[in-house]
Amino acid sequence: RAPCGERVTVPMYAAWFDLGEVHAMERRELPGWFTGQCPTRTEAAYREARNFIILHYRACPRRRLTVAECRRHIPVDAGALHRLHAFLEYWGLMNYRP
Repeated sequence: RAPCGERVTVPMYAAWFDLGEVHAMERRELPGWFTGQCPTRTEAAYREARNFIILHYRACPRRRLTVAECRRHIPVDAGALHRLHAFLEYWGLMNYRP
């Protein structure tokens, strides 16, 4: 249960996800974080941003987590953050409503 008392639901099709690991699908779909071409987009920065988004959402899942809210807390370029947010939302890891 989330701190606000709601149960967090993750869809079965996102069973591949592990908060402690970066899955090959994440590397394939969000390559800009893993090429090493940008000093602010590294695997460690990716994991930190991704985990912050997911844990922030899970703290109160009834509230829709927006890109704007994430930008207040994550110091990375807007495009990369928007793609990460869209990826997590697509897979139902945040803002999921069964």
